[in-house]
Amino acid sequence: MQAIELLGETQKSFEAQLSPEKQENIRAITAHEGAHAFVSLKLGIPLMKIEMSIENDKQAGRIVWNDLKGITTEMRGISYAAGLAGELVVLGEDYVRNNGFKGVRTDSKRLNQLGYISQEDKARLLTEALDVLISNKDDFEKFRATLERELIKASRKGTDRILLDRDRLTELGIQKPEKEALH
Repeated sequence: MQAIELLGETQKSFEAQLSPEKQENIRAITAHEGAHAFVSLKLGIPLMKIEMSIENDKQAGRIVWNDLKGITTEMRGISYAAGLAGELVVLGEDYVRNNGFKGVRTDSKRLNQLGYISQEDKARLLTEALDVLISNKDDFEKFRATLERELIKASRKGTDRILLDRDRLTELGIQKPEKEALH
């Protein structure tokens, strides 16, 4: 517990060096993309990389799945719906209503491409994604904090962008090594 508290203090000191706008952008992008990644991993979809940027006060990001072998359309749909679910869990309904990340529109288009066109279908997928995040809330917060730290470090160096490939995801403990993941 003390290690987590110490880690929290370190993160707070990093955040204190950033503008409130930049802090909000980091929180928002890690809520959205972090939820995509976390839910994907919980559903058994391995990641190839996570990219996030807050350059020029604009949030941008994506996750890239490593392999879709054995992955159902339903699992992909839940993963796409997870971005909005992450924003709701981390930032709340008011934030989503007033400032929601534009990635939600892209996610909705991807759901349409998968055949999930009705609001009922999308609501069901969103409910599934929310269930994964809420039932694993502590793990999700630790996961998201790891992504935040990486983006804060990059921001302090002046890049405002991160690319976490498979090796870096493994180093950070986000993803199991490839050999373990196969078994």
